[in-house]
Amino acid sequence: MIGAYHRRVAADVERLGGFVAKYMGDGVLAYFGFPQAHEDDAERAVRAGLRILEAIGELNDADPELELQVRVGINTGEAVVALGARPEQGEGFVTGDVVNTAARIQSAAPVSGVAVGEQTYRATGRVFEYEPLEPVSVKGKSEPLSLWQARAARSRFGTDITRRYTTPLVGRELEKPLLIGAFERAAQQGSVQLVTVVGEPGVGKSRLVAELFAYWNNGSGTAAPACGGAVPCRDADLFSPAFERHDELAAAVQHERAAVEHQLVLPANLIDVDER
Repeated sequence: MIGAYHRRVAADVERLGGFVAKYMGDGVLAYFGFPQAHEDDAERAVRAGLRILEAIGELNDADPELELQVRVGINTGEAVVALGARPEQGEGFVTGDVVNTAARIQSAAPVSGVAVGEQTYRATGRVFEYEPLEPVSVKGKSEPLSLWQARAARSRFGTDITRRYTTPLVGRELEKPLLIGAFERAAQQGSVQLVTVVGEPGVGKSRLVAELFAYWNNGSGTAAPACGGAVPCRDADLFSPAFERHDELAAAVQHERAAVEHQLVLPANLIDVDER
């Protein structure tokens, strides 16, 4: 029973790019951001937590006598990493307050629930539906911990959530016109335009793309935008989001054809892919 539980938890953690550090009886300690870091490690951790709840339900359905229940606690912060540590000999290689606090959060989490700390909540508040929990007093903290329970994801992994910006875009006088120009060529000529936006985390890549969506919403309704993302931890190539989006659009077109009798006119720049 414990072996099956460990295997399912480890599979869900590793599928989202996490690293299982150790098994502690019926407990599992996992890290996101070590040994490989991603911009969205906090999101990956919460998604893994929610997926673990689903996996436990599937194990219970397969064997009703199990009646497994779990608590998941997630915390985000800085830690000290000992690269030469030997975990197989009991040596810890990630230490710091963030690890200890995660254990406290897990103890305070509701049964069959995912509880997160304040930094995790702030990093993922747009991506998940949360409910506030009662603050808890824990050992080593002068103030009660603010906690939230993750209920569900607002979108699939790799699909961006539209963010509303209230401040003007500054310092992208060259990049923004290039992006809009590529969009207009694709819409008017029916041609494929590929634009790669590269930059360090936090420099404004998502904001620049949001400006393109704002341009489309302000009257250039010549095409329908679609948003997706290539997820590094998945076994898929760079173009898998385009294939997935094509399949979704094709299914929607078939549905509309069945629902109405008049002819459905498709945009000329819809790409048809026969083989992948």
